[in-house]
Amino acid sequence: MFVSSVEVDCSSGDSDNLMEVGSQKRLRSGSYGASFSKACWEKLQRNRLNERFLELVSVLDPGRLPETDKGAILTDAVCQLQSESKKLKETIESLQANIKELKAEKSELRDGKRRQRVEREKLEQQVIAMSTQNGILPHSPAISTAFAV
Repeated sequence: MFVSSVEVDCSSGDSDNLMEVGSQKRLRSGSYGASFSKACWEKLQRNRLNERFLELVSVLDPGRLPETDKGAILTDAVCQLQSESKKLKETIESLQANIKELKAEKSELRDGKRRQRVEREKLEQQVIAMSTQNGILPHSPAISTAFAV
């Protein structure tokens, strides 16, 4: 954020106490006594607003000359923000569609994994049944890992 201090000539010779450098806090009028008038505060406020409008113009279109028409500046800013908002909404919609597709794919993969596990268990049971019929003990991974230690 652009922060600057604005010096305003209030014809009191006390322009050093207008605002602390880098501070955006508004100081109480009582701290400056009667020499600091309401008109000085208003001029300071107008200058700050004008600086912010110039900053907004430079952000919107760096190559454009600053306009004095604040309505046009605000209209451009609103149009740009609406355009960005529309793009972001479209991005969100496409990401949500991708999430939906990925969830469906994940569900399909889980179902396929479950079917493969069931099929593997059936095949293992068939191997065990066939080997017991032939009198051959099947090679069990649980047995080989127990003796491997």
